[in-house]
This record gives sequence, C-alpha cells and structure tokens, in this order.
Amino acid sequence: MGRFGTVVLAAFLLGPSAATPTGLAFDLPPPLAFLAVFAGVTSSFAVALFAMERLRAFWRARRPVRVPEVTSRRAERRGRTARRAHAVLDRFGPVGLGLVGPAVFGTWVSAAVGTAVGMARWRLFTWLVIGAGLWTGVLVVASDSVLRWLFG
Repeated sequence: MGRFGTVVLAAFLLGPSAATPTGLAFDLPPPLAFLAVFAGVTSSFAVALFAMERLRAFWRARRPVRVPEVTSRRAERRGRTARRAHAVLDRFGPVGLGLVGPAVFGTWVSAAVGTAVGMARWRLFTWLVIGAGLWTGVLVVASDSVLRWLFG
C-alpha cells in the first residue's frame, strides 16, 4: 500500500490529529503528508455524511411513531440539554461545526452530529472539508516543527 496509502487510511480511520504525525514520521514531505491526511479526512466525511443520511432515512422509515409519555425528571433534563445543543447548532450552524468540529470532536463525531441534527449534507460537507483543511494545515506545520526540533 505504501506510506502515502497508509497515511490516507490512518486519516480515514483516526482523523488528522493521529495521521499527521504518522505521515511525517513516515518521512513524507509536509505537503505530501498534508495531501494524504486531507484525502483521508475528506473521504471519511463523505462516507459518514452520505452513508449516515441513508441510514437515518432507513431508521426513520422503520421506526414506529412513539406517543409521548408522561415526562419524567430525567427526560426533562435530557430535553433541556438537547434544546441547549440545538440552540448552539442553530446559532453557528454548519459553518461553526465545520470549522471547530474536526479539532474539538474529531472527524467522525462532527459528521455524525451534523447528520443527526439534520443539517444540509452538502453545506455541512463543504464546511467540514474547509475546517479539516485548516486544522490539518495547522497540524502539519506544528508537527513538522516539533519533529524537526526533537530529531533535528
């Protein structure tokens, strides 16, 4: 598979924070490490967003309609947390999730959260790719600097 393919696979499975130092440790030049990590992360977003959307539609079609029961205190608390999370996502939308999500939550969780709350797939995909590109660039520069400082 080669070093490039291994880094793409690592980025696909683990995200840019683990794959970037791996690519540089495999002696890939920083621009090539960036491309490998970016390709893996972008493909993980594509799989997560578009496959999960189909899975969500499948799940909704087969899930029985539930009648609201008497709310318990735990359900109320969960409802408050969900309302708070929706308020934050409504305020910042796909742009905020796309720019901050890959660094804070990781690639798979960011895509899952965006899909779960019903954000538009293509808009979310675009902003996740932009955010992952920015964070991958920061990670490549930082990792390359640290590896050069440590190992000369």
